[in-house]
Amino acid sequence: MSKDESNSPDYMQYFKNKEEHDKIIHFVVDNKQQENTLKLLKILPLTSNSKLVFTDETRGVIELKDYTLHFAVIPNGDFVYYTKNKKTGRNANYSRAVLDRVIFQYLQKWGAITSGESYLEFLTNRLIETISIENSTIQFDLDYLTLDIGLSMNLEFDVLEGAATIECFLKESWDNDPQKEIDEPVEVGSLYFKIYNSSEYSQYYLWHAADASSGDDHVLMSNFIDEYEKEIQWGIKFLTLGRIQIDKEYRRAGLGKQALSELKNSAPF
Repeated sequence: MSKDESNSPDYMQYFKNKEEHDKIIHFVVDNKQQENTLKLLKILPLTSNSKLVFTDETRGVIELKDYTLHFAVIPNGDFVYYTKNKKTGRNANYSRAVLDRVIFQYLQKWGAITSGESYLEFLTNRLIETISIENSTIQFDLDYLTLDIGLSMNLEFDVLEGAATIECFLKESWDNDPQKEIDEPVEVGSLYFKIYNSSEYSQYYLWHAADASSGDDHVLMSNFIDEYEKEIQWGIKFLTLGRIQIDKEYRRAGLGKQALSELKNSAPF
Protein backbone atom coordinates (compact mmCIF):
# COMPACT_ATOMS: atom_id res chain seq x y z
CA MET A 1 0.00 0.00 0.00
CA SER A 2 1.41 3.39 -0.90
CA LYS A 3 2.19 5.61 2.06
CA ASP A 4 1.01 9.19 2.16
CA GLU A 5 4.25 11.16 2.46
CA SER A 6 2.57 14.44 3.39
CA ASN A 7 1.80 13.16 6.90
CA SER A 8 4.97 11.12 7.33
CA PRO A 9 8.17 12.03 9.20
CA ASP A 10 11.28 12.32 7.04
CA TYR A 11 13.33 9.13 7.50
CA MET A 12 15.87 9.87 4.78
CA GLN A 13 18.69 10.58 7.23
CA TYR A 14 18.65 6.97 8.44
CA PHE A 15 19.50 5.53 5.02
CA LYS A 16 22.74 5.53 3.05
CA ASN A 17 21.05 6.79 -0.10
CA LYS A 18 17.68 7.70 -1.55
CA GLU A 19 17.40 4.44 -3.46
CA GLU A 20 17.42 2.36 -0.28
CA HIS A 21 15.02 4.78 1.36
CA ASP A 22 12.51 4.70 -1.47
CA LYS A 23 12.66 0.92 -1.78
CA ILE A 24 11.54 0.41 1.83
CA ILE A 25 9.68 3.45 3.07
CA HIS A 26 6.81 3.69 0.59
CA PHE A 27 5.18 0.34 1.35
CA VAL A 28 3.31 -0.44 4.54
CA VAL A 29 1.25 -3.58 5.09
CA ASP A 30 0.19 -2.94 8.69
CA ASN A 31 1.48 -0.29 11.06
CA LYS A 32 0.70 -2.48 14.08
CA GLN A 33 4.25 -3.79 13.89
CA GLN A 34 5.53 -0.22 14.25
CA GLU A 35 3.57 0.07 17.51
CA ASN A 36 4.98 -3.26 18.73
CA THR A 37 8.58 -2.26 17.96
CA LEU A 38 8.13 1.04 19.78
CA LYS A 39 6.77 -0.82 22.82
CA LEU A 40 9.80 -3.12 22.76
CA LEU A 41 12.22 -0.19 22.80
CA LYS A 42 10.52 1.23 25.89
CA ILE A 43 11.08 -1.92 27.98
CA LEU A 44 14.62 -2.89 26.91
CA PRO A 45 17.08 -3.53 29.78
CA LEU A 46 19.49 -0.65 29.09
CA THR A 47 22.95 -0.69 30.65
CA SER A 48 23.89 1.91 33.24
CA ASN A 49 26.05 3.65 30.62
CA SER A 50 23.23 3.94 28.07
CA LYS A 51 20.31 6.33 27.80
CA LEU A 52 17.43 6.17 25.32
CA VAL A 53 15.50 9.36 24.53
CA PHE A 54 12.65 9.70 22.04
CA THR A 55 12.84 12.94 20.05
CA ASP A 56 9.34 12.39 18.65
CA GLU A 57 6.82 9.53 18.43
CA THR A 58 8.94 7.29 16.18
CA ARG A 59 12.50 8.63 16.38
CA GLY A 60 15.12 8.96 19.05
CA VAL A 61 18.72 8.60 20.15
CA ILE A 62 20.62 6.19 22.38
CA GLU A 63 23.63 7.67 24.14
CA LEU A 64 26.54 5.21 24.30
CA LYS A 65 30.08 5.58 25.60
CA ASP A 66 31.77 6.50 22.30
CA TYR A 67 28.81 6.89 19.97
CA THR A 68 25.34 8.34 19.69
CA LEU A 69 22.97 5.91 17.99
CA HIS A 70 20.25 7.74 16.03
CA PHE A 71 17.25 5.53 15.30
CA ALA A 72 13.77 5.51 13.84
CA VAL A 73 10.96 2.96 13.72
CA ILE A 74 9.54 3.29 10.24
CA PRO A 75 5.88 2.55 9.42
CA ASN A 76 6.43 -1.14 8.57
CA GLY A 77 8.02 -1.68 11.99
CA ASP A 78 11.64 -1.90 10.85
CA PHE A 79 14.28 -0.40 13.14
CA VAL A 80 16.67 1.80 11.12
CA TYR A 81 19.67 3.57 12.58
CA TYR A 82 23.11 5.08 12.14
CA THR A 83 25.84 5.98 14.61
CA LYS A 84 27.69 9.24 15.17
CA ASN A 85 31.20 9.07 16.57
CA LYS A 86 31.42 11.46 19.53
CA LYS A 87 35.07 12.32 18.84
CA THR A 88 35.02 12.75 15.08
CA GLY A 89 31.35 13.59 14.51
CA ARG A 90 31.35 11.08 11.64
CA ASN A 91 28.13 9.22 10.72
CA ALA A 92 28.49 5.53 9.92
CA ASN A 93 27.04 2.02 10.41
CA TYR A 94 23.73 2.59 8.60
CA SER A 95 21.68 -0.52 9.33
CA ARG A 96 18.16 -1.92 9.39
CA ALA A 97 16.72 -4.61 11.67
CA VAL A 98 13.48 -6.33 10.70
CA LEU A 99 12.69 -8.61 13.66
CA ASP A 100 12.47 -7.76 17.36
CA ARG A 101 15.07 -10.43 18.06
CA VAL A 102 17.50 -8.82 15.62
CA ILE A 103 16.93 -5.37 17.16
CA PHE A 104 17.76 -6.88 20.55
CA GLN A 105 20.96 -8.45 19.19
CA TYR A 106 22.06 -5.26 17.41
CA LEU A 107 21.68 -3.19 20.56
CA GLN A 108 23.53 -5.82 22.57
CA LYS A 109 26.37 -5.57 20.07
CA TRP A 110 26.57 -1.81 20.61
CA GLY A 111 26.51 -2.23 24.38
CA ALA A 112 23.19 -0.43 24.75
CA ILE A 113 21.49 -3.30 26.58
CA THR A 114 22.78 -5.90 28.98
CA SER A 115 24.69 -8.86 27.59
CA GLY A 116 24.49 -12.48 28.65
CA GLU A 117 20.74 -12.76 28.05
CA SER A 118 19.12 -14.02 24.87
CA TYR A 119 16.01 -12.40 23.45
CA LEU A 120 13.89 -15.39 24.46
CA GLU A 121 15.23 -15.22 28.02
CA PHE A 122 14.46 -11.51 28.08
CA LEU A 123 10.84 -12.16 27.03
CA THR A 124 10.48 -14.93 29.64
CA ASN A 125 11.89 -12.78 32.44
CA ARG A 126 9.71 -9.87 31.36
CA LEU A 127 6.62 -12.09 31.51
CA ILE A 128 7.47 -13.24 35.04
CA GLU A 129 8.19 -9.68 36.20
CA THR A 130 4.82 -8.40 34.98
CA ILE A 131 2.61 -11.22 36.20
CA SER A 132 1.83 -9.38 39.45
CA ILE A 133 1.33 -5.62 39.35
CA GLU A 134 -1.40 -4.98 41.93
CA ASN A 135 -1.23 -4.94 45.70
CA SER A 136 -2.88 -7.92 47.39
CA THR A 137 -5.98 -7.11 49.41
CA ILE A 138 -5.56 -10.05 51.81
CA GLN A 139 -2.62 -11.69 53.56
CA PHE A 140 -2.35 -15.44 53.33
CA ASP A 141 -0.04 -18.42 53.73
CA LEU A 142 0.13 -20.88 50.85
CA ASP A 143 -0.16 -24.57 51.67
CA TYR A 144 0.27 -25.69 48.07
CA LEU A 145 -0.76 -24.88 44.53
CA THR A 146 -2.26 -27.14 41.88
CA LEU A 147 -3.35 -26.89 38.25
CA ASP A 148 -6.61 -28.34 36.96
CA ILE A 149 -5.59 -28.88 33.32
CA GLY A 150 -7.87 -29.54 30.36
CA LEU A 151 -6.57 -30.44 26.90
CA SER A 152 -8.00 -30.46 23.39
CA MET A 153 -6.48 -31.28 20.02
CA ASN A 154 -6.37 -28.81 17.15
CA LEU A 155 -7.12 -31.28 14.38
CA GLU A 156 -5.97 -28.98 11.57
CA PHE A 157 -2.42 -28.69 12.89
CA ASP A 158 -2.22 -31.54 15.46
CA VAL A 159 -1.36 -29.12 18.25
CA LEU A 160 -2.43 -29.74 21.84
CA GLU A 161 -4.23 -26.72 23.26
CA GLY A 162 -4.40 -26.50 27.03
CA ALA A 163 -6.27 -24.44 29.62
CA ALA A 164 -5.71 -24.67 33.34
CA THR A 165 -7.37 -23.33 36.45
CA ILE A 166 -4.83 -22.31 39.10
CA GLU A 167 -6.00 -23.52 42.51
CA CYS A 168 -4.48 -23.08 45.96
CA PHE A 169 -5.09 -24.38 49.44
CA LEU A 170 -4.72 -21.25 51.55
CA LYS A 171 -4.68 -20.27 55.20
CA GLU A 172 -6.13 -16.79 55.11
CA SER A 173 -5.81 -14.17 57.86
CA TRP A 174 -8.80 -11.88 58.31
CA ASP A 175 -9.18 -9.11 60.88
CA ASN A 176 -12.19 -10.76 62.46
CA ASP A 177 -10.93 -14.35 62.34
CA PRO A 178 -7.14 -14.61 62.12
CA GLN A 179 -7.19 -18.39 62.62
CA LYS A 180 -9.59 -19.11 59.77
CA GLU A 181 -8.46 -21.95 57.52
CA ILE A 182 -9.80 -22.92 54.12
CA ASP A 183 -10.03 -26.67 53.54
CA GLU A 184 -11.22 -26.44 49.94
CA PRO A 185 -9.03 -25.23 47.05
CA VAL A 186 -9.49 -21.62 46.03
CA GLU A 187 -9.41 -20.65 42.35
CA VAL A 188 -6.85 -17.86 42.05
CA GLY A 189 -6.27 -17.59 38.30
CA SER A 190 -5.90 -19.32 34.95
CA LEU A 191 -3.43 -19.95 32.17
CA TYR A 192 -3.48 -21.06 28.55
CA PHE A 193 -0.80 -22.92 26.59
CA LYS A 194 -0.05 -25.05 23.53
CA ILE A 195 2.17 -28.08 23.04
CA TYR A 196 3.97 -28.66 19.73
CA ASN A 197 5.80 -31.82 18.67
CA SER A 198 8.72 -31.00 16.37
CA SER A 199 9.38 -34.69 15.63
CA GLU A 200 6.20 -34.79 13.56
CA TYR A 201 6.62 -31.67 11.44
CA SER A 202 9.14 -29.43 9.72
CA GLN A 203 10.16 -26.05 11.09
CA TYR A 204 8.07 -24.40 8.37
CA TYR A 205 5.00 -26.35 9.47
CA LEU A 206 5.55 -25.32 13.08
CA TRP A 207 5.81 -21.70 12.02
CA HIS A 208 2.70 -22.03 9.84
CA ALA A 209 0.71 -23.61 12.69
CA ALA A 210 1.67 -20.75 15.04
CA ASP A 211 0.96 -18.11 12.40
CA ALA A 212 -2.53 -19.50 11.86
CA SER A 213 -3.23 -19.10 15.56
CA SER A 214 -2.26 -15.46 16.14
CA GLY A 215 0.34 -12.82 15.42
CA ASP A 216 1.77 -13.22 18.93
CA ASP A 217 2.21 -16.97 18.44
CA HIS A 218 3.89 -16.28 15.10
CA VAL A 219 6.46 -13.94 16.68
CA LEU A 220 7.07 -16.33 19.57
CA MET A 221 7.53 -19.35 17.29
CA SER A 222 9.86 -17.48 14.93
CA ASN A 223 12.13 -16.53 17.83
CA PHE A 224 11.91 -19.98 19.39
CA ILE A 225 12.89 -21.74 16.16
CA ASP A 226 15.83 -19.40 15.70
CA GLU A 227 17.02 -19.82 19.29
CA TYR A 228 16.61 -23.61 19.47
CA GLU A 229 17.06 -24.71 15.88
CA LYS A 230 19.42 -27.59 16.73
CA GLU A 231 17.21 -28.90 19.53
CA ILE A 232 14.12 -28.81 17.31
CA GLN A 233 15.92 -30.97 14.74
CA TRP A 234 16.11 -33.71 17.35
CA GLY A 235 12.33 -33.85 17.60
CA ILE A 236 11.57 -32.26 20.93
CA LYS A 237 8.16 -31.42 22.31
CA PHE A 238 7.76 -27.90 23.62
CA LEU A 239 5.16 -25.74 25.27
CA THR A 240 4.26 -22.13 24.51
CA LEU A 241 2.48 -20.03 27.12
CA GLY A 242 -0.34 -17.93 25.71
CA ARG A 243 -1.54 -16.11 28.82
CA ILE A 244 -1.42 -16.33 32.58
CA GLN A 245 -3.79 -14.40 34.82
CA ILE A 246 -3.75 -14.14 38.61
CA ASP A 247 -6.91 -12.71 40.17
CA LYS A 248 -6.40 -9.24 41.62
CA GLU A 249 -6.83 -10.13 45.29
CA TYR A 250 -4.13 -12.85 45.08
CA ARG A 251 -1.39 -10.92 43.26
CA ARG A 252 2.07 -10.04 44.55
CA ALA A 253 2.36 -13.35 46.36
CA GLY A 254 4.49 -15.27 43.86
CA LEU A 255 1.60 -17.42 42.65
CA GLY A 256 2.34 -16.71 38.99
CA LYS A 257 5.88 -18.03 39.29
CA GLN A 258 4.71 -21.09 41.18
CA ALA A 259 2.04 -21.77 38.58
CA LEU A 260 4.65 -21.68 35.82
CA SER A 261 6.84 -24.07 37.78
CA GLU A 262 3.90 -26.41 38.33
CA LEU A 263 3.02 -26.28 34.63
CA LYS A 264 6.58 -27.20 33.72
CA ASN A 265 6.48 -30.20 36.07
CA SER A 266 2.99 -31.42 35.20
CA ALA A 267 2.70 -30.68 31.46
CA PRO A 268 1.67 -33.81 29.53
CA PHE A 269 4.90 -34.41 27.63
